[in-house]
Formats: sequence, structure tokens, C-alpha cells
Amino acid sequence: MWLASGNNQIMSGFMVSPEQYNDTDLHFFVSWTADGFNATGCMDTDCQGFVGSTPPASVSPGSTVTPTSVYHGNQTEYTVTILQVAGNWSLIVDPSGENETVGYLPGSLFTGLASNATVVGWGGNAQSSSGAGPPMGSGHGPDEGDGVAAYVASIAVYDSKGNATAPAAGNVTSLTDAGDCYGASDYEVGKDDGGFFYYGGPQGCNH
Repeated sequence: MWLASGNNQIMSGFMVSPEQYNDTDLHFFVSWTADGFNATGCMDTDCQGFVGSTPPASVSPGSTVTPTSVYHGNQTEYTVTILQVAGNWSLIVDPSGENETVGYLPGSLFTGLASNATVVGWGGNAQSSSGAGPPMGSGHGPDEGDGVAAYVASIAVYDSKGNATAPAAGNVTSLTDAGDCYGASDYEVGKDDGGFFYYGGPQGCNH
């Protein structure tokens, strides 16, 4: 999940990054910047900025996340919410089915995001220093659907009064900068589950 206002950005979700975490496990992450990563911002708690909850939540920036979904088996869902509370950006996750406030990014870190976000996005990112791309999502394309492809569900945005609403399909734009490697299905709004789409692609693709 990604939200921004100008060159202020906050991102949070789940990632595999041997370079960041020295393993191939799935990790929960948060990153931020106030100037497009020119001179401010970092990943997790690599710099001052993110303030963890007291007492600590059961999941924290950089922690390993289990269980994960099984190919054609049990599908595991985690909800991530970034919500402005009293001028700060709170990070809320449900690792055990109950929402936990992991911590917050102070509004004083930002300029544009000190008030609100102007752009919100969901999806995946894949990159490698070796040239061949790693898998995105489950490593399968969005057209493979339930039980195979990764997905984002229950998509909603909050207004200034704290009301959550799924963005209308006409207000959502799909962006894919490596369409020969990765993809995303059309964004849809269900009656009960909010916004939804599949995404991902296999490893080994060069782009």
C-alpha cells in the first residue's frame, strides 16, 4: 500500500528482500520519505521516524510474517490500514484477526502529508540487482485467479471524517511498467469486499 502527497510518501505491506533482511522470508515493512528519498526517509526503523506502540504489537516493521498462502490451498489474508489520527499516520495490522496499532509516523515528518494524501495505490513491486526479475506476488500471473494469483482485497480509502469507502472503478488507474513480465487484473468493486484485483508474475523475466 502506498500513499503520497507531492514527494511525501508512505508505503507499507509485505515483502521478500534478501538484501534488506538477509533471508528469503516474508516480512512486514514500512517505509517513508518527505522528499522522494533524496535526503529523508528509510525502511522500517533504519532511521529515526517511525514510533512503535507501547507495549509493542505482535508484529513490527521488519518482522517475519507467518503463515502464508498455500498454492491451491489455504489462502492467508492480512489487513494493513494507514490512518491519520491526531495529525499522525497510524499503522494498523491484523496479524491474528484483531487489529493492532503497530505504531505511527509523526505528521511533523511531512509537508504535504501533514494534512492528507492526494494519491493512494496498491499493488506490487519487483526488482533485482542481478538483472533477472524475481517473482511478484505468488509468482503467477493475475489471470490464474483464485488459489494461485496474489490479490489485494477489501480496498478502501478514508475521508476526513473517518468513513471508509471503496474507490469507484472510474477513479482507479492501472499502471504496469513491465507488462511483459508482470500484470494486474481489472480493478473491481464487490458488494461486500470493497475493491479487489489480482496481480503478479513469474521470476526470471528481464525487462
